[in-house]
Amino acid sequence: MKFEFKDGGLSIAGTPFQDGRVFFNCGTFQFDAAKLKWTTNDGIHSTNIHGVEYRTETTNGELRFEVVNQSGSTSRLESVKIDFPPENAKPALNSEEWMEYVNAFSFERKSGVKRVGLASTRIDANPSSSMLYLISKRNASESILISTLPPHKGDYVSFMALHEAPHCEGAFGVSVVIDVKADIPAGETIETTTITVMRGECPLALLEELGAKWKQLENKQLKPKLAGWNSWDYFSGAVRSKDIFANREACDKQFDDNVEYFVIDEGYEPRWGVWDANWKFPEGLDGYCRKIKQAGRKPGVWTAALLVNTYTDIYLNNPEWFAKTAEGEVATKAFSYGPVAILDVTHPGAEAVVRDVFTKLRSYGFEYFKVDFTQEVLKAQSFHDKSAPIGSILRKAFSIIRESIGEESYLLACGAPYESVTGVVDACRTTGDIHNFWGHVPANAEAMAGKWWMQGTLWNNDPDFLIVRAKETCELDLLNRKYTSKPLDKKDYWLAGRELNLREVRTYAQLIRFSGGDIFLSDDIQTLNEQGIEIIRKILENQIDTAARPIDLFDTHDAIPAIWFANTPKPALGIFNWDDNPKEISVDLDRLGLAARSTPTPFWGDEKFTLCGNTLSANLAPRECAAFSF
Repeated sequence: MKFEFKDGGLSIAGTPFQDGRVFFNCGTFQFDAAKLKWTTNDGIHSTNIHGVEYRTETTNGELRFEVVNQSGSTSRLESVKIDFPPENAKPALNSEEWMEYVNAFSFERKSGVKRVGLASTRIDANPSSSMLYLISKRNASESILISTLPPHKGDYVSFMALHEAPHCEGAFGVSVVIDVKADIPAGETIETTTITVMRGECPLALLEELGAKWKQLENKQLKPKLAGWNSWDYFSGAVRSKDIFANREACDKQFDDNVEYFVIDEGYEPRWGVWDANWKFPEGLDGYCRKIKQAGRKPGVWTAALLVNTYTDIYLNNPEWFAKTAEGEVATKAFSYGPVAILDVTHPGAEAVVRDVFTKLRSYGFEYFKVDFTQEVLKAQSFHDKSAPIGSILRKAFSIIRESIGEESYLLACGAPYESVTGVVDACRTTGDIHNFWGHVPANAEAMAGKWWMQGTLWNNDPDFLIVRAKETCELDLLNRKYTSKPLDKKDYWLAGRELNLREVRTYAQLIRFSGGDIFLSDDIQTLNEQGIEIIRKILENQIDTAARPIDLFDTHDAIPAIWFANTPKPALGIFNWDDNPKEISVDLDRLGLAARSTPTPFWGDEKFTLCGNTLSANLAPRECAAFSF
């Protein structure tokens, strides 16, 4: 399969996507590529408008664009859009016959698999998919994947089904949008990120093949995944250094050397933008690091690196360092932590601020850096360097941080668009925030299921914290800060419903285990009883070498995968009942290549199951998981 460009039109050979139209948006004007005359030389197709050359390259069957400004004045490229209309698809594509894989722009939005054109519990009817898009024919062995490839060129590429009617049920094609939003000074060139296309029988295998290709092209040694403790989920902004020191001692006592990193999350800083110790850390951040290291552990720190409280001298004295609205005013946002402005790292002053902050934090002794809320930059509309493509701004920010902390430090991106951080960070958050309420668990499971192929190929996946506190596992009278109780809602699930019970805690713990990524605890460990401690201990001592494959990810519309399988030297199988009714779920072990294996060993020891021939059937209560090794 390959991209083919002819007479200004684009087709993808070997797929239904034919006779696509290419549109260039140049700010003050737009044009349809099919209405211009193009010349071709060695797979590069070009046309010239007023001294600006527009190039479409389809060498090696892949697609990229270039705009070369040979005029004497500044030009601009807002975006390139490619539409493959439903009526041009050969053969025609009917939405009810296809499932679509949606990769959200960042963890703030919802990822997953659903039927084309239908809304699911957490995903809209016709969502945009970032970086890649996959469709898989139901009850057939046919899947098509369109994806970006590294290196990232500073744009944002999104994909969306293109429907024949607003109801989104019927014939469809696909639309691709490459957002650049940058000036092109005279004599300069802008390139877009390469797009490739793949076709195969199994959608899961296609995604794993894509992950392997990304890893090969990045050619970067990934760091081993980590285990640690973070202050956020239980202590949140109320954390004190003595709370962390007490939890370090508790972890050492209960888990030996299995918990290595101790991370200060939000609450240590005087104000956002002033990333130093407040009164709750009387030993200072350098003293904190010394004390953690003296115990043989490694210190970590959280920042909202690009956000600065507007009641600081940084903001008061340097308004030019901050990103602007379309009208040229400083872009601000009200957080619960106070009003903030957004550092614009395309300005030398703002770049120096970020560099100084992380150089200082590294000098204190921190070895792990959790960088949060950087996606807020994209809510501004004007930046100091007008020639910086929109996707390059966050990549520059993370590159500055990486240079400041060194390659040896561990860098986690929390909230950044995935395209902006590939090849720069060591780990990336792949789910929404967890709290000990059931609604957060299936929402995170859905996001986690779609990103298993990124683990160990793009980075280490961060599935958010492993938390186990419940009435049955904890001695606390209050499991959380006082909150307003409300009924569980699958869409509006934030702190909704009751707090987790023991069964649900064990289900969530298995979900973290099957993610195959980093494991960070975030309970007050010293308040857990033996039942809570034992859940964590078993997860830490029985980690899975790789992310489990969600076997039934593409099987059903609006369903979270029930069968998760890690084909490692000691294979692991998880069977999840996400329903609120009891259910028997059967797994064909032949499908997993396990027919010749010995009898499955239950993880907890009390799983209810039967083995009949090569079929394993688990009898599950609502919201329960049964896990096995072979």
